[in-house]
Amino acid sequence: MVAIEPLCPRPAADARPAERANYSKNYLGAVRQFFRDLQEWGWLARRFDPGRALATPRAVKALIGPSPRVTADDVWAKLLWAGLNLEARDLVARASARYCYPIELVRALTLTWLFTGLRSDEMVRLRVGCVRWQRSEGVADPVCLLDVPAHKTGTPFTKPVDPLVGRAIEVWLPSAPVTGCSSREARDGGGC
Repeated sequence: MVAIEPLCPRPAADARPAERANYSKNYLGAVRQFFRDLQEWGWLARRFDPGRALATPRAVKALIGPSPRVTADDVWAKLLWAGLNLEARDLVARASARYCYPIELVRALTLTWLFTGLRSDEMVRLRVGCVRWQRSEGVADPVCLLDVPAHKTGTPFTKPVDPLVGRAIEVWLPSAPVTGCSSREARDGGGC
């Protein structure tokens, strides 16, 4: 008899709760896809929605946290080099040979991601005028301060960042679209 290796092996009895939860999530995902395929191929009547009936429970999702990894120095050096040397020809064009976003915006977001350590939701909430320069006597270069607005569970804060970030954001601001509040900003009471 041939032993078949399972696609996602069951975690050991002494495994951490996050590992067991991740196994449950993957197992439910495979079963969901199995029933979706059966329904799509007409082998099973569409009497239920596998996405709803076999959804991963909130209690299981709560156990699955982020799994941060240390980025190798050589990989981080390549990311920094690519971010600092980003040009319009590095972007993938759409079928109409135009870019979705202006290069100034992409460069500002790239440098903000590389040099600030902000979470994605904090980056999205940055407002026009979030860059301030603090000049001190006897110091040639001013310090760049980034004002990060409040989010769901945190208070607003100001963070000193590399001047490259401030300059990149200021280069993008003249080409930034002038729009009203988004629904999220109106709901959360900020951002416009």
